[in-house]
Amino acid sequence: MLKLETWSTEQPIHIRIFAIFLSIAANTCFEVLSDVKNNKLREPFKIPDISIWFKFYHSHRYLQQYLITSFSKFDGIPSIFAYGLKQLTQKDQLQTIDKNNTQSQEISLEDIYNILISYVKNEIEGTPLNDKERENVLENIVTPEFLFLMKVDFPCQFLYHESPVRIFRKARLGDLKSLDKLLRLDKTIIRHSRISKWFTHYNSKEDKREIEKLSEAIPKPFPHKISLTKEKYRIAGFISYFTELLGNRLSSPEIRSLFNAVAADYGIDSLIDPDLPDSPEAFEKAVRRQRSVWKTALANNRTKLS
Repeated sequence: MLKLETWSTEQPIHIRIFAIFLSIAANTCFEVLSDVKNNKLREPFKIPDISIWFKFYHSHRYLQQYLITSFSKFDGIPSIFAYGLKQLTQKDQLQTIDKNNTQSQEISLEDIYNILISYVKNEIEGTPLNDKERENVLENIVTPEFLFLMKVDFPCQFLYHESPVRIFRKARLGDLKSLDKLLRLDKTIIRHSRISKWFTHYNSKEDKREIEKLSEAIPKPFPHKISLTKEKYRIAGFISYFTELLGNRLSSPEIRSLFNAVAADYGIDSLIDPDLPDSPEAFEKAVRRQRSVWKTALANNRTKLS
């Protein structure tokens, strides 16, 4: 039995699914952010025609539909993710999952949990993709949507705690911080007419500090320092905040125990996750700080812009 399974016996099933899913994604999150920062997302990825690329800044619905359609083609975790996203997009607001009502679910929560555990076991054992799965992966990642997701959307959501759609809406109104954020991730945004006009505007001003700041952002990557420890802190804070929304907030010791279980199952020869501090107090402080960041960010994201 996995240590993850031992940990999860003490948690309601909807909390088990959410927390385990995020905890095992920490390494992937770190790898994606590192690749974006180091400009490694190149072949086979190419920026498409800007008319296609820029539409992803205008509405989040394009990426949502892509994720639902593409991930539904796979078995296991991807199909569950697509199912969950489809359910959320069909609701006007987040609703607490009824953990006792699994019979009415199109996919039962028990089924989802079992698939999640099977995925972890297969990954630990190194089970390779079959030919059909490999073909599906290649077909669905060499797309404009996937590149935008990795290069722009994910870093915006994870580092800036805002969607690129929202950041773009503020940038087109001339907000310098939002312009700076986009330019550090996506240099093509300067070709958008609603963005380029602000370069003209700031360049025409006698005080050149603003245009100098924007010009400096173009050749630079995003300024955040990337480390696996920091990304685990971000995820831990999100787990803390979101499990409360789901009706059963996990404490810092419980989240730390979850990361320890993941590390042990993936072969780390240590009683605790080596990416986390030895001090429980230090971890709790980091979780509390990130929880506050996520809470504020998600509240701001619900505020309408002009």
